[in-house]
Amino acid sequence: MRDRIPPSSARSFRLSKGSIFKIIDPLGHQVSDFVAFSFEDVREKFDQPRTRINNWTNLIGKGSLLYSNRNEPLLEVVEDDVGIHDILFPCCNSYVYEKIMRSTPRKGCFENLRDSLAQFGIKPDDIPNPLNVFMNTFLDVKSGNIGIGTAPSKSGDSFSMRALKELIVASTACADDISDCNAKKCKPIEVEIVESD
Repeated sequence: MRDRIPPSSARSFRLSKGSIFKIIDPLGHQVSDFVAFSFEDVREKFDQPRTRINNWTNLIGKGSLLYSNRNEPLLEVVEDDVGIHDILFPCCNSYVYEKIMRSTPRKGCFENLRDSLAQFGIKPDDIPNPLNVFMNTFLDVKSGNIGIGTAPSKSGDSFSMRALKELIVASTACADDISDCNAKKCKPIEVEIVESD
């Protein structure tokens, strides 16, 4: 199954154990916020801090495991064309746009994930901070400042994960056209699900 996520929106899916979830950047320089939940108990979900500490790194790539808030591996990264992804930042959201960036009222990835995941009964307060696929972030260790650069992904680049248990997952085509994140233009993301034999 292959699906296209339009710019500034999200899609959610049920994954069987062993299936591959592939995130593809069709046009280049586009981030996708990704979250995952155990299908059996959605209170178990992807966890940024536990993923950092259990891999002992901020870098996610081929061979990395994505951990839940219960320290259980949910997914394994099996292919990665880019090697730059973020597990520090939360989803962009209406508060950030309207209060910090001073934009007109608008939805961010958080609101798009919220709307997409409602079909599975997942409430907004239960949505975790995401794995920001292709997102280029940095930390200045002297000043403590954090920043966002342009996603380095090129047209056709992809990032694939294998589900280690039955999951509910969701991905966005990031809604940020203000910062450098998506080269100041919101573009689509494609996803492909390959079921295990």
